[in-house]
Amino acid sequence: MSKRGAEKTVLVIEDDLDIRDAIQEILQDEGYSVFTADNGVVALDVLGRIPRPGLVLLDLMMPEMDGHQFLEVLRADPRFTSVPVVVVSAGITVVPAIAGHIRKPFDTEVLLKTVRRFYASPDSDRNFGERGSTAGSGTGP
Repeated sequence: MSKRGAEKTVLVIEDDLDIRDAIQEILQDEGYSVFTADNGVVALDVLGRIPRPGLVLLDLMMPEMDGHQFLEVLRADPRFTSVPVVVVSAGITVVPAIAGHIRKPFDTEVLLKTVRRFYASPDSDRNFGERGSTAGSGTGP
């Protein structure tokens, strides 16, 4: 698939319905095509039915298949090794092969700034396995 097909597609994997719906609404209002899943098992099924996403927003603590397990399966699939994954969680996050972290609760502007970062440059489709940056919650001073 061409990079163009993934330019505005985001997969949100979050078990909390309110958070999942809020992220979906915020991103759709900004013109992103958003697909959702409430755990890693559902997310793998969704990945088989949608255009290759340009970004995955991933919660870690979920039933059935948590974010760590999902990320391991995702990175083992050559079709998705270059898809950047941003972890969205309340705790301290040390996860290999992620492109960033958004701390819950998050500010809408922090979410949008983080997502936009992956669509702003021609390098947005590269492999983020060695890169790890952190986005704060925007709730501090």
